Order: sequence, then C-alpha cells, then structure tokens
Amino acid sequence: MTENIQNFLKSHAEKIKCIEPRPIVTRWLQSPPMVQSLNIIDKYVGYLLDRGATEKINQWFLAGDENFNAITAERYILAYLSQRNENLVDNLKAKGIDGFLEDRLGRIGIEITTLNGFIGEWIFVERLTEFLDEKNYLANNNGLEISYSHARIQLAVQGKMIYDFIKKTGDAILSNDTQSLSEMKISIRHHNRGPYISFDIDDTDSFPWFKYITQDLQSKLQEKSKVQQLAQQTRNIIFVGLNHLSPSNWAFPRIFQDLANGEIRYHSEIQEVRDFWASSMSSLTNVIGICYFFYSLDSEVPFYPLKFFWRSEEDKIAINL
Repeated sequence: MTENIQNFLKSHAEKIKCIEPRPIVTRWLQSPPMVQSLNIIDKYVGYLLDRGATEKINQWFLAGDENFNAITAERYILAYLSQRNENLVDNLKAKGIDGFLEDRLGRIGIEITTLNGFIGEWIFVERLTEFLDEKNYLANNNGLEISYSHARIQLAVQGKMIYDFIKKTGDAILSNDTQSLSEMKISIRHHNRGPYISFDIDDTDSFPWFKYITQDLQSKLQEKSKVQQLAQQTRNIIFVGLNHLSPSNWAFPRIFQDLANGEIRYHSEIQEVRDFWASSMSSLTNVIGICYFFYSLDSEVPFYPLKFFWRSEEDKIAINL
C-alpha cells in the first residue's frame, strides 16, 4: 500500500545515504501504527508522481524535518480543497503561490503557510524515539516516560543544535546519566505498561499561542505580500496550519473546535482573534481571508471544520469547505 513512497525512496537511495537525519518516512515504513497515515501520504505522492512533480516530493521528503511538516500540511489541505472545488488549480512548481481558484472576477491565490513555534517538540519526540529504537532500548525496558522543558528545546532549536541535543539526551538515557539529563531539564521514569515511550512537557502555560496566531502571523504575511507568493494576485486567501504551533493548554486548540461548531466556551478568545483581524487584515496587501486548520496524518479531512476570517463581507468568495 506504500508503493509510491517506496519507489521514490529507492530511486533516491544514494542521495538518502548522505542525508542526516534520514527522512522520517523511512522509519514510519517500519511502524505498524503508521499504516493508515502512510496510505494517505502514499496517495498524495502518487498524485505528484503522475504529474511529474518530483521536485515537490524532493522538497517534501528530502529537505529536512521542518520542510517535511510544511509540505505535509500543504498537501493535505490542498487535496481536501481540490475534492470540493472543481475550480481549484494546484500549483506544483517548487516556488510561487500554492494554488488558485477561478471565479467571475478572475484568479484568487491560495497560500498555505504553517506556524511552527512548537516544531522543536515534534522533532525531539520523533527523533529521540528513533534514536532509542535503533539502540533497541525498549527490548530491555518495559517502557519509559520522558518529561522535558519546552523552553530548553526552544534554545536548542534557535541555536540550530536540536539534533545534537537529541543525541546527548539519548546517550544520557542509555547510560542512565541523571546529572546530564537534569542539566538538560529532562527527567525519565520507567513504567511497566508496555514497551513504548510517552512524553510530557513541564512548562506549557506560558506559551504565547495568541501572539503567534495574530501578530506573528501578520508579520509573516506582510513579508509574503512583498514577494511572488502574494504579489501577483489582487486577491489571496491564506490557510494557516497550526499542528506545530503550541502545546495543548487550557484553550489551544479547543478554541478552533468552538469556532467551527459555534459553541461558547471560548467565546472571548475567539472574539479577540476576530477583533484582531477586523482591525489588522487591511494592512495585508492582497489578502482577503484567513483560515486556520489542523490536520491528522491518518485522515483526509481536517481535524476541525474550517472557518474563514474575512477582510469584509464584500470580500467573501464562494469556496466549499
């Protein structure tokens, strides 16, 4: 069921030998829990192969963990939208806007962007699990609980030392070096609930998720408005992937469930987002609407129903969500 992925990886075997760390899908192919997710990814890889878009797959699989997550978000949301909008054109070039809609007034750009303030945690969990698996660690231990500091991982990411940090963590776990683990703000505890690793974050309450989805996103889109992605169309809509923005906390990501379902638990937080874009979207050249989304690797449908924040009632367009 993963023929397209495997054929692509085989055709790039020599290049992959030189990539460190190796593409994450090479480990997932050996992981039974990832079967459903890989079947969906394989479908999207086949779509790209049929259209000769090998450069897009190179960017997806062979350009590092951050690019992998960014292209995954792009592929998932564009596939979902394409199934519901016959007038959507997928731009498979490595550069430029991600897609287009055509309506009676002309072309509308579709740009997919991701907010990755929490991507270091995803890399930490995936790559530390890979490191310990390769060392056959759980063969001699029933299971492991790992607690870690988001702030400490952020320092490693900002200093471009995340993979070195992961190796030091793995080596310290293997040697039971509790002093080194403590210095890295990591603690471990063995459990007997089965041969798996669980992860827990110690410092999530202070994470500035609201700032990331408003002010930081506005700055990011202002930069894109100056270049090819958004500058070539007078109208663009933005889909913003939030999978790796923030750790789960008292409101995030549940406010987006409320937004989609019209519930009122987080009405004030949702209204703050609405108020921000009502006063700020006019500063974004050529942007008429913003839609946040979460996706799950094992589903072709976004995790929550999609809702737009429009610049104005007059700017709303017809799009099936």
